[in-house]
Amino acid sequence: MVSGLARALIAIASMLMWAPLVMVAAGGVLTEIYRDRSLRLAPIDLATAHEMIGEVLGLKPLAG
Repeated sequence: MVSGLARALIAIASMLMWAPLVMVAAGGVLTEIYRDRSLRLAPIDLATAHEMIGEVLGLKPLAG
């Protein structure tokens, strides 16, 4: 965790039967309340990471 203006959740989940997933979501209580997230199969590149961040509505205020 990094302190700052907002919270973001970045997670990698790996199940034996499926490919690993990367998830980006708004953090804090927003993670529990809304299904505002972006999912991709791992691995991802930097452009895909930026695309995922742009898809999460709860992170839009951080765009400036």
